[in-house]
Amino acid sequence: MDREPIKKTSRIAVVSIYCVLAAIASIILSCFFTLFRIDPLAVIFIAGAEFFFCAGFVLGLLSLAVIIICRKRTKGLLWAILSILLSVVPMYFIVGVWLGSKARAELGAAHVGTYNLRILGKEMIKYSENHNGYLPVDDQWCDALMKNNLKLSEANFRHPQSRIVGLKGECHFAFNRSLSGMRLADIPGDVVLVFEADGDWNLNGTDELLKTRYREQGYITIFFANGKMSDYWFYKSAIRKFDKRRGMYYEQARWNP
Repeated sequence: MDREPIKKTSRIAVVSIYCVLAAIASIILSCFFTLFRIDPLAVIFIAGAEFFFCAGFVLGLLSLAVIIICRKRTKGLLWAILSILLSVVPMYFIVGVWLGSKARAELGAAHVGTYNLRILGKEMIKYSENHNGYLPVDDQWCDALMKNNLKLSEANFRHPQSRIVGLKGECHFAFNRSLSGMRLADIPGDVVLVFEADGDWNLNGTDELLKTRYREQGYITIFFANGKMSDYWFYKSAIRKFDKRRGMYYEQARWNP
């Protein structure tokens, strides 16, 4: 009487489970580094989690197919199904977040001025990195950024819906004149770097330019030297901020380093 062959656990199924466990560990480590504000490592582990979840899902499907085809010699069906189930939900969430962020970015590029403000603020920081830490001079900053990044166009210096919202001028963003040619490292993080305003090309100045966009119940958005952004509300003549302990509060804009 022939004995039934001894079934071996699918190695692919085992590896798929290890991938899922590695993904979960990566998420935990990412949360840990985020808590301690070590953002570069947090981003690396988030990317690692995405990779391991995808790998666990693909290997889970592959092992499931192998187990079904070779069911008399291979076992591990539970591991294969478990790795697929544990991977598919995070993958669905990751893809949903990615598609949502992409849609928001496209919507912002077409309709919202803060989209270009964020681009210009980041380009200011990149410019300093490429020029020994120094910012451009005030009356040439638009030209300097375009020269530093050839992908920038004049459209990046304008509000995408300028005609509809009634904005005038060649430039709808201004560089804080007080920071002209300074080292970015010498500037406190809460100092205004770039802000929404209307005027000529290479527009630069300080709080006097706020009147170019003034609306009694409106606001503009400001990009600071530390890379953060906040809204300046005209009815308070101050920046609206949020704090876990204080809640919402207002603070005067800082123009000088």
